[in-house]
Amino acid sequence: MGRLLDLLLACAVTAAGCALLPDPTILPVAKIGTGLTPRMTPEQVAGEVLALISQMEEEAGSVARPARIVSITATRAENVGRLEPALGLEQPPPQGIRWLVRAEGTFVARSYPAGVAPPPAGEFGFVVVDDSTGNVVAYGASPGP
Repeated sequence: MGRLLDLLLACAVTAAGCALLPDPTILPVAKIGTGLTPRMTPEQVAGEVLALISQMEEEAGSVARPARIVSITATRAENVGRLEPALGLEQPPPQGIRWLVRAEGTFVARSYPAGVAPPPAGEFGFVVVDDSTGNVVAYGASPGP
């Protein structure tokens, strides 16, 4: 009964009726590269990502899409650019472990040319978190999950 009540409370009234909102606390199974022992847990990484999306919602003044983690992967830092082509390959290649998280939510550009209006917020994106520091080291909008 408790879960049903939670689902009903998470229900948003729309023109079509009632649609369930995603629960951002439900995480997909994390993929951890062979031989890696991350310092952070997937839950800690997800917390950093959801906090960043919340900040971007405030900056945008709206919610482009409810926040939800789509995938979460711990990999060798030098592999992140291969997994997320928008990043390119860093030179020299970074060391250590980085988490690549794909998510739905509000993704805004924080830097763009002077005199140009900021691009609209994206609904899908990626976030890279450094495992040793817990810092977000890159993020961006992407065309889909």
